[in-house]
Amino acid sequence: MTTPKQRNRGIRLSTEGINIVRAARGSRNLSLDQLAMRMYASISTVKRFASGQNIEKNTFYEACRILKLNPDELIAPPDRQQNSTVPPVPATPQRSPAQHSGTSTQSFMITGTFSPNKLAEIKVALAHLEKLLREGATFTLVPDGNCLAVSGTFSEGKKPQVEVALMHLEKLLLEHSITYQ
Repeated sequence: MTTPKQRNRGIRLSTEGINIVRAARGSRNLSLDQLAMRMYASISTVKRFASGQNIEKNTFYEACRILKLNPDELIAPPDRQQNSTVPPVPATPQRSPAQHSGTSTQSFMITGTFSPNKLAEIKVALAHLEKLLREGATFTLVPDGNCLAVSGTFSEGKKPQVEVALMHLEKLLLEHSITYQ
């Protein structure tokens, strides 16, 4: 899960930029969910973007590209980039046990039930998710019991795509439980 320290990196919208983005979304009739899907980003990332919180630079520029806006006109001035409620990122990052060969990995587990008529869509969502995960992911799909369990690890770089895939899977499930580690 992204920590406040990780969210402090990147850039954010200025106050005027927030209003410009809101107007651009309105004129293009784009909800935050729709923007997230087009960006292949999580809804939480898009909400942070739209509310003027720090997000990764590449994600910021992708949102601006989709909204057909000039990012240079939307960025908060550098002296206002730091969010006073979030401590600065330490100069020497601490490595967690989940880091391998210089890349951070995260893991998750999702379990849930689904209606029989959603089986085909569930299989497609799981196939997409499987492509995003590292080796060692587990998938259990019980068509007769209408249950599924998925767990796996992914690199930090694939986090937005994994979050979108999980969000899609969550919408297909009647009940679900998801945990990040």
